[in-house]
Parts: sequence; C-alpha cells; structure tokens
Amino acid sequence: MHKEKEKIIIVGAGIGGLVSSLLLSDQGMDVVVIDKNKEVGGKLRSIPSEDGPIDAGPTVLTLIDIFVEIFSQAKLDIFNELDLFKDPYLARHWWPDGTKLDLFCDHNRNLENIESVFGSQSASDFNFFHKDCKKLFNSFDKSLLKNKLPKIFFTKPSFLKNIHNIVRILGKPSTFAQKLNRYFVVKKTQGNYQTLLHTNKKRSGSKL
Repeated sequence: MHKEKEKIIIVGAGIGGLVSSLLLSDQGMDVVVIDKNKEVGGKLRSIPSEDGPIDAGPTVLTLIDIFVEIFSQAKLDIFNELDLFKDPYLARHWWPDGTKLDLFCDHNRNLENIESVFGSQSASDFNFFHKDCKKLFNSFDKSLLKNKLPKIFFTKPSFLKNIHNIVRILGKPSTFAQKLNRYFVVKKTQGNYQTLLHTNKKRSGSKL
C-alpha cells in the first residue's frame, strides 16, 4: 500500500521558510509555503521601481559556506542553482555634507580608504574594532551560529577557550552606542555601525 506523504505547511516565504521547505522536500515531505506578499524571499525580495529593482532588505550574501552546506544537504550545487557573483564593494556610505566612504571585502583596502577620508586615527580605530569582531566571530561561530543545540553553546570548547576575549570585548552590559564609543573617536565612522540597528541607538542593547 502506498504511504501518503506527510504534508507540511510553512507560514512565511522568507529565508527561514525557504530553507525549511527545501530540506523538508528533499526528505520526501509534501511542503506548502504560504506568505502574505506576492513575492517570495521576505527581506531578501526586491521591490520594483522606475529605476530598477530595489532590495527590500540585505544587499549582500554573507557566510556563503552556510548556504553551500544547505544546498549540499538537498543534493544541490548552489553555484548551479543561483546566479552569484563576488562584488568587491560591501557598502557605500553617504553623509549630508557630501562625505562618501566605500567599504570593501578586503580589510587592508578598507583601512586605506578610511584613512584617506577620515585620517589615520579612524583607520586605527577601525582596525582595532575589526580585530575584536573577528575574535568574537571565531568564539561564537561553531559554538552558537553552527550549533544545532544553541542553548548550550557556553559548554563548547571553541567558546570556553576564548572566554577571556569575550569578557574583555563585551565587558559590562551597555548600549550599542556606548560600546562603539570605546572604538571610534570620529562620530561619522561610529555611525556606520549604529545604522545596523532599527531601534533607538542610544538605548539599544549592545551587539557586535
């Protein structure tokens, strides 16, 4: 007797819903995805305009290795399924006074560009900030971001061996703006990272 496929309904066609539907479908389940918008993608979708499509959310795809793994689990090659290209530009920042700053994938190029726009002190501030962020990422990458049981991330060796860096960098609970004050003297460079928050910058909890 033929066994009927288990039917799964996923609400939301954002990145989480799409990834879930991909992996569940590969396991032989009958998956239906529903969303309130006409287009799929959630924050990844684009909005049409007279000048061309405008991204509704993120404009770059980071942590590509995670997406490669997801597609591999579904027996697919992400580079065959999607049209991807590496853009050297990560972001372009503008200020009302006409100041412009481009950030790139290459860290050394960022340092050179920041120094040319804001001076050597700002480049040094950014370099220090970048090093601390890298240490935090290495501390939380396997223990939290790629952990199937994230609630016990603090027991993982990759977290425990870096606990001294985590305590030094994060310090006492504070706002995001207060954390950035420790790194950046020039307020414009500090503002680049405050724009990552959608809430009140002075009261928001800190995160790096």
